[in-house]
Amino acid sequence: MDILHDSIIQGVNHYTVIGCQESEKDEKVRRLGEKNIRAILYKQGRHEAVRVILEHLLEETNPDLYQKINPIAAMKPGGSFEQFSYNAEIVPLSGRKKEMSELNSFLRTSGGLFQWWAIVGPSGCGKSRLAYEFQNQLPAGWIVHKLKRNDYKNLNGVTERLTQKTLLVADYVQEHARELGEWMESLNENEQLRSQPIRLLLVERDTDRGLEDFLCPVVDYVQEHAAEIVKWMESLSEQPVLLLPASREADRGPEDYAWTKQLYSNVRNEMKLKEACYRESFLKLSPLSDENLMDIMENYARTLQWHKKKSGRVLEDKTRQILLQKLKMIDPYLCRPLYAMFLTVAYIECKDIEQWKRNDMLNYVIGEEGKRIKFSIKNVMCKDTVDKIYNACIYLKCAATALQGIPVENLQKLFPDIWKIIKDKSEDFESPEDFLYQTGLTFKDKLTALRPDVVGEYFVCRWLFEQNEKTIHDFVSAIWKEPVPAIIFFDRLICNFGDLLNENPERWDRLYSDRILLPENALKYYPQHVLNAAYYCNSAVQCEKLVCLLEIFTNKYPDDSKIAFAFAGGLFNLSNKQDRRYSESTVGRLEKYSVDNPDVIEIAVEFAKALFNLSNKQDVLSAEASIARLEKLCAGYPDVTEIVILFAKGLFNLSCEQDGQDEERNITRLEKLCVRYPNVTEIAAEFAKGLYNHSIKQDERGAERSIVYLEKLCAAHPGVIEIVVHFAKALVNLSNKQDMQGAGQTVRRLEKLCTEHPDMAELEILFAKGLYNLSIRQDTQGVKRTAKCLKKLYIKHSDAEIAAVFAGVMVNLSSKQDEQGAERIARCLKKLYAEHSNTEIAVKFAKVLFNLSIRQDRQGVERTAECLEKLCAEHPDVIEIAVLFAKMLVNLSCKQDEQGVERTIRRLEKLCKAYSEVTEIQAEFAKGLFNLSGIQNGQAAERTMERLRMILMQNQNVYSCFNMAIQKLLSENQCE
Repeated sequence: MDILHDSIIQGVNHYTVIGCQESEKDEKVRRLGEKNIRAILYKQGRHEAVRVILEHLLEETNPDLYQKINPIAAMKPGGSFEQFSYNAEIVPLSGRKKEMSELNSFLRTSGGLFQWWAIVGPSGCGKSRLAYEFQNQLPAGWIVHKLKRNDYKNLNGVTERLTQKTLLVADYVQEHARELGEWMESLNENEQLRSQPIRLLLVERDTDRGLEDFLCPVVDYVQEHAAEIVKWMESLSEQPVLLLPASREADRGPEDYAWTKQLYSNVRNEMKLKEACYRESFLKLSPLSDENLMDIMENYARTLQWHKKKSGRVLEDKTRQILLQKLKMIDPYLCRPLYAMFLTVAYIECKDIEQWKRNDMLNYVIGEEGKRIKFSIKNVMCKDTVDKIYNACIYLKCAATALQGIPVENLQKLFPDIWKIIKDKSEDFESPEDFLYQTGLTFKDKLTALRPDVVGEYFVCRWLFEQNEKTIHDFVSAIWKEPVPAIIFFDRLICNFGDLLNENPERWDRLYSDRILLPENALKYYPQHVLNAAYYCNSAVQCEKLVCLLEIFTNKYPDDSKIAFAFAGGLFNLSNKQDRRYSESTVGRLEKYSVDNPDVIEIAVEFAKALFNLSNKQDVLSAEASIARLEKLCAGYPDVTEIVILFAKGLFNLSCEQDGQDEERNITRLEKLCVRYPNVTEIAAEFAKGLYNHSIKQDERGAERSIVYLEKLCAAHPGVIEIVVHFAKALVNLSNKQDMQGAGQTVRRLEKLCTEHPDMAELEILFAKGLYNLSIRQDTQGVKRTAKCLKKLYIKHSDAEIAAVFAGVMVNLSSKQDEQGAERIARCLKKLYAEHSNTEIAVKFAKVLFNLSIRQDRQGVERTAECLEKLCAEHPDVIEIAVLFAKMLVNLSCKQDEQGVERTIRRLEKLCKAYSEVTEIQAEFAKGLFNLSGIQNGQAAERTMERLRMILMQNQNVYSCFNMAIQKLLSENQCE
């Protein structure tokens, strides 16, 4: 450090730290000195140590500049984004105790010597971090082997090394699915040759529809071009590969992923390999709790402040709440921990994040990376050349990000023009490679990608938007020279940031142009990605241009069935984005294409999907014609299950728009489909939905007939939850049409269903609704028994929906109780409302309070009215509560003296002003005035009556409502 201090010469602004041979030392000092660059030379191979010391020197001599340029670079070597790596250990793992416990159970399972499982979730949710922490806490006797890219060339070699308890971990499985599946089968079948357990853990980001649809062609390409891909893999760094599938649906299992279809494609016994999966569903990472997210923010802020060696902003509880709300606005469905860290560092750096959206946050993050790169260049070059070489460096950084890293030796071949700029501007260095190394762009002779993935994708996306058309075309053309990483990257880019392209639809034009020169090895593969782009493109005009691009490939390769499928898929996507008139024309094009290619089943399937979607845009008559075309297509492809299922879905949707004989006819058609395809559960599910909907419109006897069919469907498809649920829903509806005896029998059938399916909470909710229907028909003792049963259900599940049903029964019971009993029910509802605070329970609590007030004396009603007034204030938008409060005030006015009534009238008047458009409340105010006039004398009574007349004259609806109430009152008095 002392030597470096001495090297700082007054008047010299530029320094470089470079390695050289002893014989080159004097010449390098002379040449750099002529350019006013102070050289700090060191023996070849000692560069990293000197760079670290120099970074500390900068922090010590000019800490403000160091923090401004790179506030967190010192946290980990390798750039400011290393802190966000899953293995950075910057903050402790938070909120994953349950998942860690499940992984430990997976490790200890006695299901067999070989077991596999998968962690799934969207990018940035903490999958890799969880797997990393899990492997770091393996019990004694276990070892971990992270599959590296080179391992896939010789998986049998990995098998030979499995001589003790081993956890295997892998990532990005879609690239290697088939070979991995074959290897997994060999591990599973040959477990008798081993005495130690093997666990294979797969880790993968969540995939959207588009990526899954095109993964099959990706794997096909991998098989056809294995040698090229192996060469590309060998060029990558030896980073561990984590192997995992991904899903948005918690109950998705191995068979529900596109990559698993490839995993099983070459195995001999698919069922046996599925049985080796630890559980039917994968370990899906759900969003973290608010508390966990705030813990991450606090821990990360503390780490940042420690590394900055100054206080900065303090992350108080209030601030964490603000950051949490901002995170929920930016990332409402996922609340990714990665984004939580981004917001935290921005806040600590005193950025104004109040108005930030997702893109503002990511702009800040990639802006810091841009500053780092420019700062690194300025430190080793003359000022005049910085901007041009900086632009070239950003170009290469984007390319490396798209290709998951690029060996330096490949740069000149892939990007000759950019390489020439680097070479020309780095003449004062040993070589262009030396310049890239000194600026921190390369590591181990490889140009590194910007990580994490989601940041890299945004970095490239924003850069592309700033380039001219030629630069974009050249860049895209070069990237597609490596089609496997290119399609994976670009698909993820449009999946995560397609909204940016849709902000300015012309961006689709520039990124997907027929003027882009694609290498030959990408021409038969690129159309699959264009199809994916058509899915994410929201503009019908731009989508049509993408379809035209697909048509060009179709004409160029007329015998390629995969390209034909891509074109058909593009037409289907286009038809979805068009209005009905244009959609009908596109579906007609797809129909013609299907007729011209009758042997390509995939085209027929796309045509069927288009017809189904078109029918949803049409009126009933037009929809009937579309379903008739779908039926004809179904007859032409009777063995294509997907087309038959679409026909069934179409019949169900059509039946929802019909009544009477037309509806019954389509339900009958669904029944016939069920008989013809008894093992296709999706058709049975559509029939079940149709029967349920039909039962709603039927009388009691008709609903019972529909339920007979539903019960038979349940018996024929016992594992299909959707059918069971619709059977239960139909039973609930039936109980609403029956007398007490019939409803009781139906509720017992619901209870039996719950017993047969103990893990289905939805059935318990439907059972609760059935009990509510029964309670309406019961006497007081019967309602009490039903309420007791519902209370047990609520205690078991603590479910808000069951709580609301329980509250409804308590309302019914409160109407049958004396004052003391109604008070007990009100206390029960108050507690229930405190536990859930939702609108539905609030309304029921208000009804119970109103029922109680009818039985109370004046003082009791006054207390109850205060409680209801508070409830009304908590739910000002719920009109029903306000109306109940108004009615209670009128009831109160009947029990007060003149002064008390006047006070109540003022409360009613205030309520009227707050709900000036609500006729019922205005009518209650009129009733209150009427009550007041009845106990007043002389002029006071006349004034009150005049106010009443003015209100009734101004609003006919209020007059009608008030008049009905008076007539009812007079009628009751006459009866007495």
